[in-house]
Amino acid sequence: MNFIGTCYPVAVTLPNSELASDEVVRGGKNSTLADKLLRWVGDKYQVAWLVDGTGTQWDKTWVNESGAGVSTMQFFPGSGYILMIRGDYPQKVWTYPNPDPNL
Repeated sequence: MNFIGTCYPVAVTLPNSELASDEVVRGGKNSTLADKLLRWVGDKYQVAWLVDGTGTQWDKTWVNESGAGVSTMQFFPGSGYILMIRGDYPQKVWTYPNPDPNL
């Protein structure tokens, strides 16, 4: 498990977070095969995972826990997130993007 968050005072969507493009997370054909991102929302965790390897239009899409729809999760300032890495593969460097060049 890794504890992560944003360092900028604005929200950043998962597709814009570069977690996938930097290959920090690995997707899967279902949620049991993919790395997961979790955010505590008061009484439960909001979960997102990356679809990959399906050969469909869903590949490289962040989806909700059930995989039934696109995830609405974002990185919000002041919120913490848990990144659960499944498997054993070389460490990657996450280059967190600056969402606003004026910050």
